[in-house]
Amino acid sequence: MSDGAVIDESIVAATSGDNAYAKPREVPTVNDVPAAGPLPASCNVALKEWAAVGRAIAAGSDSLLIRAGGIDDPAGRFGFSAGSFWLFPTRYHEAATRLVPSAAGFAMEAGCMEGPPAIDLLLQTVAVRWVDSEELLERLAPLHVLAPEVVAQRFSYRTPGVAVALVEAWRRAEPHFVEETPEMAGCKSWLSLPRPLSCDLLEPVLPVESRRERAELFFGVVGGGPTGGRPQTGGGKAGG
Repeated sequence: MSDGAVIDESIVAATSGDNAYAKPREVPTVNDVPAAGPLPASCNVALKEWAAVGRAIAAGSDSLLIRAGGIDDPAGRFGFSAGSFWLFPTRYHEAATRLVPSAAGFAMEAGCMEGPPAIDLLLQTVAVRWVDSEELLERLAPLHVLAPEVVAQRFSYRTPGVAVALVEAWRRAEPHFVEETPEMAGCKSWLSLPRPLSCDLLEPVLPVESRRERAELFFGVVGGGPTGGRPQTGGGKAGG
């Protein structure tokens, strides 16, 4: 196995507009992932993720997304947006045993969620890597809350390897509530929301030093570094 030195497919998603959706594009190397840039005024792109993982991210316990794609996703390597996207919480397949023991409380918190999905986390990708080494994934374990067997299942799905994204999270003081439409249902990862959601009232989940430490751990394992001045070092409020 290689150490994941090249990622040849990613997802770029427009963050506003009626036709915004994720589409493939080429990324030359792992060291040339475009920076996310400033926070958008609004965003109608979302990534489905277990609600428990979302609660872990909101609490500052998770900064790494590990994905292989859903049944309804296109075949091939899973791609991440190079910009900003909302986290759309789902409760499919969830159980406390799918998380590390220290994160079991997030599964309980997610299990108490009722009504339409509450969308309160905007994520920005710092860097994306395709990792086809299980040893490297083990070294990234401090950055996420997934149980080892879940990571192993994703690694072996379709083809050995997973896409990993180091993310910075911004939490909105007042969640958006979006009813899931038939078009949004199913085992698909990327969604185009019915309307753009305002990105005002956002605060960074982690302080600058914590973000810097996690970036150092991530790049210490996978190599390279972010472009365009990432990770973000500002700590102020977004929007207004």
